[in-house]
Amino acid sequence: PKPPELDLRILVASHAPGRFDPPVEADDCMICYTSGTTGKPKGAILTQANYFIPNGYINAVEWGLTAADRQLITTPLTHRTAFGRVINMLCLGTTLVILPKFDPRETARLCAAERITVLGMVPTVGRMLLPEIEASARSFASLRVMVATGEAFPREVKQRIVRALPHVGIHSYFAMTECGALTSLGPAHQLSHPNSVGRLVPGVEVRFVDAAGRDTAPGEAGELWIRSGEPGRFLTLRGYWGRPAETAAALRDGWFATGDMGRMDADGFLTIVDRKKAMVLSGGYNIYSKEVELAILEHPSVLDVAVVGVPDAVYGEAVA
Repeated sequence: PKPPELDLRILVASHAPGRFDPPVEADDCMICYTSGTTGKPKGAILTQANYFIPNGYINAVEWGLTAADRQLITTPLTHRTAFGRVINMLCLGTTLVILPKFDPRETARLCAAERITVLGMVPTVGRMLLPEIEASARSFASLRVMVATGEAFPREVKQRIVRALPHVGIHSYFAMTECGALTSLGPAHQLSHPNSVGRLVPGVEVRFVDAAGRDTAPGEAGELWIRSGEPGRFLTLRGYWGRPAETAAALRDGWFATGDMGRMDADGFLTIVDRKKAMVLSGGYNIYSKEVELAILEHPSVLDVAVVGVPDAVYGEAVA
């Protein structure tokens, strides 16, 4: 027989509030699919530790999250970043408000009606929200933190948000389905380092590797490899579901090869300069150019096609 569903209210009522010991067991929690840069979905095996350590501890420190916070998420729960807000709720007692479908006016209304203190988004949402923010800053009066990831956050958008909402702190970070949030760029550095994704979060090591697999010279760009202890016990995934070859290619002596090209300056600020493979990042989603080319080639009137990414005022990038 099907087991009964668990009622969240009963679970919450049965536990006293307070900190819990950080889990270190690599017990499997979820398979989260990512298209990565191959165009074929891979199931990233994520553990309890992979979720609870970043969202129950690192977020709490970086963003000052407490049970008094009320969070609004604007991206689908299929994103690991949106599901992270669910873990914030379970670990820290924050109130979670889920937007059924992103709409700028409805977002502004909910921020006011629900007294939202933390707004999670991709920078595309920030761009689309700007007219509402600038026209009705009072709707965002309760807001204290904006959290953004998924793509580059343009300097102009940051400047306009800061001007309209000077009481709000912007936090952006570089994250992957396989590793969660790896960096943090806080309010103090959003405008002084606008092209950076910030400094590494505690517990993360980084290497920059050239095409021959050698470490690049300090300050030079290379493929970003990261390590956070044994896979599955901190931030890094345990492996890919049913894909031993892909797991071996991505995880090398505990290092995860991200496929992103980056460099780090002398002050520890990381900048992502390119992607190793042909991928377009649009509105927080990965678009693999080859997939689009193959789809277009199915049309009988098309002889040949090449797809590249171009700047887009709303989505960051678009295909052309």
